[in-house]
Amino acid sequence: RDTILWPLEASFDGSVIASEGAKHGGAGAVLWAKDRQGALVCVGRAFLAIPYEADALATEVRGLCLCSRLLAATIHQVDSWRHDGSRRCRIVGDQVQVIRHCAGQARLRGVGHLALLDGAVGAMAGDGWCIDWQAVRRTQNLEAHGIARTAARWAAAICDCDEHAMPRIFIQWIDDPPSRLPGADGLELPAWPRV
Repeated sequence: RDTILWPLEASFDGSVIASEGAKHGGAGAVLWAKDRQGALVCVGRAFLAIPYEADALATEVRGLCLCSRLLAATIHQVDSWRHDGSRRCRIVGDQVQVIRHCAGQARLRGVGHLALLDGAVGAMAGDGWCIDWQAVRRTQNLEAHGIARTAARWAAAICDCDEHAMPRIFIQWIDDPPSRLPGADGLELPAWPRV
């Protein structure tokens, strides 16, 4: 039943690391499709490197924005994992404040983050997505956490080459050809997620 109600699942996370006296942020999101037996299959993932970002909550908020971006990109895809164009998705994260805000159960205290969060939620609603919000423990969100950590390391690597570095994003889909993989700008892609 869960596969029919929520055929897609997206997970997100944010991370901050220290490197050579500076802090750098990263955000990550993973899009999963459920097969007919209900097993999760990773179909897309997004990395966002945020140089000089020291606010962990800001990285979590941007992780949720990556979920919105992945879902928006799926609307025009006709892959078999799209479940006949269903626009129903469960979004999970381990940052309870962000999940509760998006679910309309509480208000986020960080006023600076409200515009980003509300914009992402509004974009999903405007695209016709029905979202089920679920908070999980970090141990149940390891893939998204790993991608966020990788993105934070990417931000540090970018700053090693350019002290005025700007945020960078990389989105990868299950069927991307090898030529679509990033160049030598410091992003080291982890293995494709398996459940």
